[in-house]
Amino acid sequence: MNFLKTLLVALIFALPLSATAQAKFGHVNVYALRDVMPSVVTANKKLDTIAKQYNDQMQELAKEYEKLVGDYKSGKWTTPEMQNLKLQEIQQLEERIMAFKEMANNGITKKTEELMAPINKQIKEAIKAVAKEGGYTYIFDSGSEGLLFAAESDDVTALLKKKLGVK
Repeated sequence: MNFLKTLLVALIFALPLSATAQAKFGHVNVYALRDVMPSVVTANKKLDTIAKQYNDQMQELAKEYEKLVGDYKSGKWTTPEMQNLKLQEIQQLEERIMAFKEMANNGITKKTEELMAPINKQIKEAIKAVAKEGGYTYIFDSGSEGLLFAAESDDVTALLKKKLGVK
C-alpha cells in the first residue's frame, strides 16, 4: 500500500515535468526584424516626408512669430491701443503655433499607426505560422523589456525572415 502511494505521488509530480520537457521555446527580436523589412523602409520614407512638411510649416510660423515680435519690440506705436493690438496678434499666433504642434504630433502618430498596423499584423501572422510549423509552444520577443531572462531557446529570426521574404 505504501508503495502505491509513493508511486502515485511520484507520478503526480512527474506529470508537470514531462509536460514542461515537451515545451519548445523560441525567440526573436521583433524590432530588429521589423527594421529590415522593405515595407517598413517604405513606411519610414512616407513618415519622413510628412514630418518634413510639418517642419516646413512650423518654420514659416516661426518666421511670422519672429517678425511680429520684432515689430512689437521696435516700439513704433502711435497709441497704446495699437501696441495692445500687436500684443494680441502675438498671443494669437502663439496659440496657433501650440495648436499646430499638437496637430502635427497627432498627425504623425496616427499615420505611423496606420502604416505600421498591416506590417505588425504580417509579423504576428508569420510568428504564428513559424510557431505552428516548428512545433514551438512559445516564441518570445527578445527585444522587449518584458523578457528579463530566457533559458536557452531557438532563435527563430531566420525562419521569420524567410516566411516574410526578407533577406
